[in-house]
Amino acid sequence: MNFKKNNLNFSAPKTILGVGAELKNSLCLLHKNEAILSPNVGDLKTWETYEKFKEIAQELISIRKPDLIVHDLHPDYLSTRFALESNFPTIGVQHHKAHIASVACENDFRGKVIGIALDGTGFGEDNTVWGGEFFVGKVQNLERVARFKPIQLAGGDKAVEEIWRIGLAFLKEAEIDSSKFFKSVPESSKRFVNQMLDKNFNSIPTSSCGRLFDGVSAILGLCEKVTFEAEAAIKLEQIALPNENGFYTFDLEESGGLTELSFLQMFREIENDLSRKATSEISAKFHNTLALGIAKVVDRIVVATKIKTVALSGGCFQNKILFKKLTEILSKNYTVLTHSNVPTNDCGIALGQTFLMIND
Repeated sequence: MNFKKNNLNFSAPKTILGVGAELKNSLCLLHKNEAILSPNVGDLKTWETYEKFKEIAQELISIRKPDLIVHDLHPDYLSTRFALESNFPTIGVQHHKAHIASVACENDFRGKVIGIALDGTGFGEDNTVWGGEFFVGKVQNLERVARFKPIQLAGGDKAVEEIWRIGLAFLKEAEIDSSKFFKSVPESSKRFVNQMLDKNFNSIPTSSCGRLFDGVSAILGLCEKVTFEAEAAIKLEQIALPNENGFYTFDLEESGGLTELSFLQMFREIENDLSRKATSEISAKFHNTLALGIAKVVDRIVVATKIKTVALSGGCFQNKILFKKLTEILSKNYTVLTHSNVPTNDCGIALGQTFLMIND
């Protein structure tokens, strides 16, 4: 197997195996000052891929027997099952904290950080779906202090495929008449999903940034159903008008001890723009709004904590527009840590899982 070996500027007191997440799985064996990263295994959704995963895991274990296996908190991930069925001590860590640990490890950063993890999904410590999260503290002791305002996923995973459901949920929360949207969707289906949202039936709250992309894409008519991961976000990025400086309104709210970044007013303004502006301009303004909103949350956290180092990780940072705009804003006043050698998506999770176990 063609493993990638990375020399680190610290020595781990024990050997740790991180088994990664479910999508874009990879593994990492941390021994002394060396992190051995596996190639991308793929998505652990088929028996064939899981067999490949187990083969790679056993090869890493044969290189150096781990003292500890670290896995994701999600109880249904096959990587979690592998860890729990092994004969080694195990510990579960939160998905987005592992993202922040990954970028901190790559940058050899051991101090306090503001961590921003943006992706499609990750099992949260409150048993909801996270994906638009802000953390503070040293990597091994991160505290979540802010998030994207949650939205309901009507039908759970079904909404991740039929993303018009997500668009409908945002419209409902923003009190926008949804009758003129999603023309290809049968009226009976829309009524059913509306009832699910009204009764909070079979609906899961999520603070995911990826789902925000889905909602906007569905409302613009770019994509009502997806056939592959991040399809809606890719289409939004592709049509965005270059050199557009306009943006929409966003709000910072407080809920349950967390700052929440709300884009409901943005959706109202997008509805108004639909009859007057090209979708390319709306997409560009959406990207600008997202970057500005995130930066404003960071500014608030800096005031409260005096921490001026910001770490960015998660699959949403594969969006070149968001990444460029946000790093340009943040780097004016803060030190920004980003990925360069380790993927920002879930391929980097395993490295972060192992680094979370390293205490200063």
